[in-house]
Amino acid sequence: MKSYCISLDPGGTTGIALVEQEERPWEVAVKQLGPDEHHDNLLDFLRVWRPRYIVCESFQNRSFEAAKLIAPEYIGVVKLYVQDSSNRPVDIVWQSAALGKGFWDNNKLRAYNLYIPGMRHARDAIRHYAYWRTFTLHDRSVLEGTIRPRVFGI
Repeated sequence: MKSYCISLDPGGTTGIALVEQEERPWEVAVKQLGPDEHHDNLLDFLRVWRPRYIVCESFQNRSFEAAKLIAPEYIGVVKLYVQDSSNRPVDIVWQSAALGKGFWDNNKLRAYNLYIPGMRHARDAIRHYAYWRTFTLHDRSVLEGTIRPRVFGI
């Protein structure tokens, strides 16, 4: 299958936001992988959905907690997928955690129908996608109220 965009919050539990069709950019399917090791599952997910774009949270070591050092392993899986010559061309966008959360806080996610309860890491993946879509691609349709997003679990 080919998809438009996959947004990722990589870590011990990896949040995923999947947008299948560019024509429906605010229909967002979400899931989480983990907390058990899920390197293979993440790579398989990327290979099955073959995104044109990947929006991924970058890693910034702001502490020395060993638990936080798991994120680079899953970022490595994403990089492996992107470098694989059998995949269709894929553009990757890196965003800091602060960038995604800076504008799209929980109140805004709720106000614009982008909030999904009980899936904290998937919400972070939604934030990254929403930031990229809103500010990098300049799609203000949700903020202007011309499109009502739809978020659902897969």
